This record gives sequence, structure tokens and C-alpha cells, in this order.
Amino acid sequence: MSFLFVFYVVNLTQVLGQDKLSLNIQVLDSLTHEPLQGASISIAKHRHLHITDGQGRAVIDSLPQGDYWVHVTYIGYHHHDEKVMMPHKGQLKLYLCPEYHHLHETTISAVDVNVNFAKRNSILLNANEINKRQDQNIASMLKGIGGVTMLNSAGNVAKPVIRGMHGIRLTTVQGNARLEGQQWGEDHGPEVDPFAVSQAEVIKGAAVVEFGPEAIGGVIRLLPKEWPDSNGIGGDLSLQTHSNNSQGASNLSLQGRKNLKEAWFALRGNASIRKAGDSRAPDYVISNTGFEEYAGKMDAAIAYKKVFVEFTFSNFQTRQGIFAGSHLGNLSDLNAALKSDRPKIIQDFTYQIKRPYQWVNHTLFNTKVVYAINKRSKYIVNYTQQANRRMEYDADFVYNPALRDRPAMDLEIQTFQVEQVFESKFNHHLFIKVGLSSQSQNNTVAGLQFIIPAFKSFSQGGFALIKQELPHGSISIGLRYDARWLEVPSYRRFSTTLSYNRNFKGTTFIGSWQHQLPKEFLLRVNISSGFRPPAVNELYSYGLHYGIASFEIGNEALGPERAWLGDVSLRKQKGNWLAELNLFAQYYDGFIYKSPLASPVLTIRGAFPAFEFKQSDGLFAGAEFNIAYQPIKGLQSGFQASYLYAQNLSKNQPFIFMPANRATWSVGYAGKGWNAFEEPYITLEAQVVAQQKRVPLNVDFAAPPAAYQLFNLTGGTKFNLWKSNKKLYLNLGLNNLFNKTYRDYLSRYRYFTDDPGLNFIIRITFKF
Repeated sequence: MSFLFVFYVVNLTQVLGQDKLSLNIQVLDSLTHEPLQGASISIAKHRHLHITDGQGRAVIDSLPQGDYWVHVTYIGYHHHDEKVMMPHKGQLKLYLCPEYHHLHETTISAVDVNVNFAKRNSILLNANEINKRQDQNIASMLKGIGGVTMLNSAGNVAKPVIRGMHGIRLTTVQGNARLEGQQWGEDHGPEVDPFAVSQAEVIKGAAVVEFGPEAIGGVIRLLPKEWPDSNGIGGDLSLQTHSNNSQGASNLSLQGRKNLKEAWFALRGNASIRKAGDSRAPDYVISNTGFEEYAGKMDAAIAYKKVFVEFTFSNFQTRQGIFAGSHLGNLSDLNAALKSDRPKIIQDFTYQIKRPYQWVNHTLFNTKVVYAINKRSKYIVNYTQQANRRMEYDADFVYNPALRDRPAMDLEIQTFQVEQVFESKFNHHLFIKVGLSSQSQNNTVAGLQFIIPAFKSFSQGGFALIKQELPHGSISIGLRYDARWLEVPSYRRFSTTLSYNRNFKGTTFIGSWQHQLPKEFLLRVNISSGFRPPAVNELYSYGLHYGIASFEIGNEALGPERAWLGDVSLRKQKGNWLAELNLFAQYYDGFIYKSPLASPVLTIRGAFPAFEFKQSDGLFAGAEFNIAYQPIKGLQSGFQASYLYAQNLSKNQPFIFMPANRATWSVGYAGKGWNAFEEPYITLEAQVVAQQKRVPLNVDFAAPPAAYQLFNLTGGTKFNLWKSNKKLYLNLGLNNLFNKTYRDYLSRYRYFTDDPGLNFIIRITFKF
């Protein structure tokens, strides 16, 4: 991929000879409003670090008139950034959230170029950005962030990809619970209602120490709304429509809080429904890709003196059509479809979901208890129970009519997780966190066939993290040990009886250093070593995977993966500029991947591309560059580019199915508004995706698709209704603005069909 270079020519003016001003700051706990002694305060363009006194106060002098970003850190609390205009009248009070109460973990991530360039980059998508990006699934909401792409099928089956890693190598956390269900394969996206997400964070690179072996490629954290801090009931009603698949979606969310003398409790309810018809490519209908989705979620919180308890219950159901043109009856039809630029099956648009299709039901229950031992230490117990059921129906090639109503495949995995964590801080700047985790899983199979056998597994892990904050940065060290026992009871495949018992053990290490360099440069360095056992589908799958229309073959000889990662980030903010460069290299000892067989497989259900799991040493290296510039107040522009080099070292050839290199440029305006219009914005985005030329020769069933360019236009505003606190948010989006015909290399249906064309999205949210 040829890189795009963006040059900004700027005439900067400075105001000289201004009077020096003082800023009086007090740092407080957001829950108790108690002052925080020993908090660190720094200001861009002001090299001195200030420490708060016993009343949480600090005075910063010698500040010229102008705008400043104040950065506050304190062990056990989330970092906070506040923009201040000098001169500032009175005392500036800053409230920090305890880490045990809200899960806004500080992470190293990319700059979102579509928002204010000075936004703190530890929270990748805040509530305002979620409103603008909220889409039909989590993967499409996160794509466009530097280093994050999407692996998708037509319709609503999609999952995020971070630096080439996805599925079982990424941990998705919904609220306080780690989601399970990726053990079945690639067509199983996160079972999360996008309406229930208020903030989203992406942790790039290994986060195994705290989140377990499946976080070897990164973590996606999906957070609900914060609990209200005052009495009363509020909520919001959201409506969406998408033109491409004639989709309609709605969500109702309510929450309230009641304060008592020494306690408080709060409730939150969330319910949504979504229905869509067939997606449309620019020239035809992508038949049988409609879907319907139903989701509900209930949360409760109780706080009494030193105890804080959170409860969550959620249910997510979806029925998803599988592209009709991917299930073909014979090898001749399959080979013809692979060579054609149009699907073999094109039908009229409909909301009807025909066979083949899949049905998913995910139920989750979580309880988290936090006990504050004292002001410096706390003990946390987190229990999660979840059941994920998936039924897949074939294209009705069953010759026995009595069996046609039964699913071809019926899987259910139940997971029980318990985590215990002790956290403590010493001398205001030393933080220690240790924990134990246990997990038990039981997978059952039914239906006319199965792709993976029934299994049981038990995992045990323990970790320790130490973080020391320094005058101009911090250093962290972490260590983890995991053991997993896997049992596959006796079962028959063809005429052979099989059973397996496997044990996996391994350690993980991570070290992180952050330092504020002269001239507003921020340097971050991470070094880690991660361990991941092979998943059940990688070991023992054998059969047709209907969701992605492919035949998969596992490899029982696979061993654990071992990865070593080095990640360096350099960030610079000066005036109206913000730039960040991330460089990373990850070496895998025994990377597990899917490789196409030489020929498709013919089954009684039809002819399908076939893949088998293999293991090789590999190197994943790349760069992510982000720059944002605000030439005048309100006008914003940005550029980001990502490059990935994925090499199979054992075979001296590229790995297959890795995201192509890409770059995005955006320009927009965000103002304060006028009359009834508040905070209007408009953004034009241009994305260039290169052709993936780094592929193994003569291995795939079809050559990688050509490079493509897409344009997206978004805009919106909010209205203050009836001169009250009630707000109406209107967001509009035009994706694939010029109805471009293209196929993305990571689309699992690129063998058969183009990707969707123009999509006009209307999002309306009424907050009350």
C-alpha cells in the first residue's frame, strides 16, 4: 500500500507580553466528595508537576491567558482531563471516579480523528460518539478506529478485528462480564445490543494478565451508562432506520436512583427491537440477508457504607438469514459462482428470512460485590453465569420431510466464572492488584449433525499487577499463570469412536512504561509475553459451518500459542495539533490459522469451500499513525493510516485472511449552535483500502478483491426542548456515499457477492 502524506501549512500567532495568571484546583472523590491528597496535576505547555495537599488543593501560577488542558491522575482512580480557559474565576473542582465503581480503565489506544483532537485517548468512544456511530452491530460501530477493522458476512454477522486478531484472540467485556461463545468459529459475532452501550474502549495488544489467555490479541470493553448521582428517574427513547436493508430499530432505556441516609440504590432497564430485510449491493439484492433482533437488559446497584453491589441480567436473541447464493448444490455451480462477478441466486427484496438461517439466544447474569476494606484497599468478587445457544438451519436439502423442521446443528455452551480481586494503594503513588479466576464450561450438541463435539473445560488463573506513578509518568509490571483442563467425552464420527483429554498450562508477563518527555511528547512502551490454549473448534471441528458457508477441519495435534509483543507509542500535542505514532511487533510461536484446502468439498448439503486449521511460527508487525488539526475554532480535520505485515515464518509466505492496509482522511465542523440548534456538526470522511497483495500464492479459492475508496458523510445536532433538560438528538449518516461497488478482503462472502451499497441512516434519541 502506498502511504498517503498529508501536509498542513499553518500560520500560528502568539499573544506576547500577557499577564501571568494563577489557577486554583481542588481534586475530589466523585462518590464521597472527599479531597484526594497526593493527586498529580500536569498541564500541557507547563512542564511542572503539581501534587495536591491534604485538602486536595494545588495552585498553578505563571500561566498566560489562553486555553489549557489539565491532566489529573491518582492511583485507584480514573485519569481525568479538563479544558480550562484562563483567566479562570474561582476554584476549579475536579472529580475523579474510583476504578471499582466505573470501569473506565486507562488504556493506550488510537486517536479518534472524527472528534475533538484534544480528547483524552484512553476512552476511545464516549457517549456522544456512540450516539453518532451506533449501528446494527458492535463491529460496525468500532470500525474506522486506527488498527480496528471488521470481519463480516452479509447481513448482521460481524466481529471486530484488531491488528489482524479476532474471535477467540479478542476478549469482549460487557459491563463486568467477559463474554463467551467464540469457541464455535468466525460467524459468531459478539451477542451484544449496541443500544445498551454508552462507552467503548479498545485495548490493543496483549492484555492477558488481567483478562485471561483469550485476550492475547486485545480487549474490547463495552460499558453501560454511569449510575446517576442524584434522586430521580430519567431515560431515553432511540429510533433508527437504515435505507440499504430497510431496517427499523427502537430502544427504550429507563434508570433511576434513590438516596437514603447511609445508602443508595438504583435501577436501569433497557429493551430494544431491530428488524431488517435483505441488504442491497449497488446492482442487486443480496438475497436472504435479513435479520431480526430482540434484546433486554436489567441492572441494579446498591451501596451501603463500605459495600457496593451491582447486578446485571441480559438476554439477546437474533434470527439471521444466511446469504442464499453461498449454498450451492454442486461443484460446477460453486466454481461458476467463484468466477462470476454476480451471485448465482438473486431474488427480490423481502423481509422474509428463509433457509438457510441461524438463531442465537444469549443469556447472561452477573453479580459484582465491592467491599472497601479501608480508604486504600478493597476486595472484589465478580460472578458471571451465561448460556449461549445457537441453532443453524440448512438450505432444506434434507430428503426426509420429517427432519426438515429440525436444525442441522444445535449447540449450547454454559459458562460459570468467578473472579476475586484485591486492590490496594500505598504512599499515594504505588498500586497493587492481585486476583484469582475460575471458569467452568459445558458444551452440548444436538441437531442432525455437529461441527464440534460436546466438551467440558475448567480453567484456573491467578495474576498480580504493580503500578508505580512517577513524577512524569508511570511504570507497571504484571504476571499471570493459567491452567486449563479440556475433556471431550466419547463420541462417534462416521465409524470411529473418539474421545480426548488435554491439559494446557502457561504464564504471561507484561511490562509498561510511560514518560512525559520535553516539549509535550508522551512516550509509552509495552513489552509482553502471552499464552493461549487452542480452542475446541481449532482442535476438533469437522463439518459444514453454515453461517460462513464453509467446511472446516480441526487439527487435534495443535499446541498452545506463545506470543511476544513489543509496542511503542509516541504522542505529541502542540497548540492545535495532535499526532500519535504506534509501532508494534508480535512474534508467535505456533500461531493457529485456517488454510484453504486445494479443492472445495461436496456434501449432501451442497458444495462448499473447505478449510483446515494449521499452526506455524509467525510475525505480525505494523504501524498506526494518527494526526488531528484544528485550524480555526470549530473546524476539525484528521488523518489516520494503518499498516500490517503478517508473515508465516515457518513457510516463508504471508498469512492468509489478514486486513488490507488502509488510510482515512476526515474534515468537519462542530459549532456551539444557534437558536434551537445546539452543537451541530458535519463530517466528511474518505477511506482508501489497498488491495491485499500479501497472500500465499495459489492457496485461496479466489484472488483478493481490488482496492477501493469509500466516502461517508455524517452530521447532526441536538435540540433543547421546552426550555428544560430534555434533549432531542438527531444524527444522520450516509455510508458509501457514491454507491461504490466493492468487495472487502475480510468479508467471508466476498467469494459470492459484492458488499452493501449506499446506506442512509437516521438516528433520533430523546433524552428525558
